[in-house]
Amino acid sequence: MINPGEIPQIPGDMDVLAAHGESLRTAGSNLGWTSLAVDSTWQGLAPVYDAPEAWQLLAATGPVRTTGYDVGADVGVVGRAIITYADEVRPIQAQLQSLQSQATSFVDSVEGDDDWNEDGDKVDEHNSLLTQVNAAVAAWMDAQRTCANTINALYGGIQYRQDDGDGVEEVGEFGFSSDMLDEALNSEDGLPWGTPEEEDLPWWEDGLNMVGSFLKGVVVDGIWGTLVGLFNMVNVFDWDTFTATWAALGKLAFIITNPVLLVVNEFTAIPGFEQGEMLDT
Repeated sequence: MINPGEIPQIPGDMDVLAAHGESLRTAGSNLGWTSLAVDSTWQGLAPVYDAPEAWQLLAATGPVRTTGYDVGADVGVVGRAIITYADEVRPIQAQLQSLQSQATSFVDSVEGDDDWNEDGDKVDEHNSLLTQVNAAVAAWMDAQRTCANTINALYGGIQYRQDDGDGVEEVGEFGFSSDMLDEALNSEDGLPWGTPEEEDLPWWEDGLNMVGSFLKGVVVDGIWGTLVGLFNMVNVFDWDTFTATWAALGKLAFIITNPVLLVVNEFTAIPGFEQGEMLDT
């Protein structure tokens, strides 16, 4: 059953975060241009300052120009990475909030109804909510990896990658794909935000499914067996095999034309058949 309270929620205001990112981007740009301006202004001393150490004095602002420009560019990269993250995560944040609300409404709608999972549409709705949560969480993890990697690359920091699912925690692994989350969802323990449900079919529908499986065995899986057994049906020189084969075919014809009895026979014996014999036939 889905657990609305455990559906991950993304903290923070993405609009505010994007605004901070824009401030960083602007500051980085300004820093770069300011450092160039400082050096350019300083070089204006060249025509009016004449001394043996003049070259040293004029070269003093060289590092300001190069370092300031580089730092400004890096700050701009950080700002743009944050803006991109905010833009990517904003709809994911809204989706997870919506899914939590939908999950709460769903749980409330089936509260006290022990037979709700007999309704296939409700089961599908429930399971769809879980897979949508998985997709949103995976997308959020991917956005986090992308943003962190962009910033970390500026100074040779760690580059994160999706967990490879081998069960061994390795440095740099962060987050899972939606397929991996779906697989975990269907495991014995499920995920913190819930486990999928299966439709509880009424006994007669289970029986019809059994008939369908039986007919598949006759029509598809039994084709090769039919070809192998064909010689027996025409082997009139072996009377025991001949009579056994045609007797079995008589039973088979009876079963195919009375599929409902096939269901009944799974629960009780009927004339000519022990309990369960029709399906075995």
